[in-house]
Amino acid sequence: MQGNQQDIVPVKAMFFIDFWNYELTMKSLEPVFLTNWFALPPIMTQEVSRLLAMPVQYERCFIFGSYNPNASGDIKLQNWAKNVLPKIPGALVNFFPRQKRIKGPCCTGSGHHEITMCPICNASMLGTQEKGVDTHIAIEMFDMAYSGRCDAIVLVSADKDFIPAIKKLWQRGVKVIHAYFPGYGYELATQSWGSFDLFKLRDQFRR
Repeated sequence: MQGNQQDIVPVKAMFFIDFWNYELTMKSLEPVFLTNWFALPPIMTQEVSRLLAMPVQYERCFIFGSYNPNASGDIKLQNWAKNVLPKIPGALVNFFPRQKRIKGPCCTGSGHHEITMCPICNASMLGTQEKGVDTHIAIEMFDMAYSGRCDAIVLVSADKDFIPAIKKLWQRGVKVIHAYFPGYGYELATQSWGSFDLFKLRDQFRR
């Protein structure tokens, strides 16, 4: 290098995607939208570089989700998540089996009776629930940040339960950037270092 020019060290960025939060939020805004998952990390990398006004080095993309092991459709989802998503450069994918609910919903009346069977069709109201996905995302974010393997974290989720994790990462000097959807995740955006509208970019990663 000549003169007093110095090399610019790129910001190391990692993406953390809450799969079902992303899918359900996107579908609520555009029901027929299909994601090109291979295009998503490069598009987000460009947007983070624009936001930081610095070169960004894409490191990893963590995708966390869940599936119902007793549903044929979800078995196909699990196979797709296991065999296709890991082919995305830098992707690390974890899908966990959902757990069967042991209690049904309660009515809003004074008795607060538990409802285990549908009064119309007699089907079970127990279903399944996602457990531990948010915790796994938070642990992985801390691991990557505390080990110095990233300078910036991009979180794709509207779940405000991540706010304590974001505040803790801020204390370690890690920039947390919220990839948001209009009308969703306002609390997360206000607690993050920065944010960008992922929905606005959707045509660039549309399948």
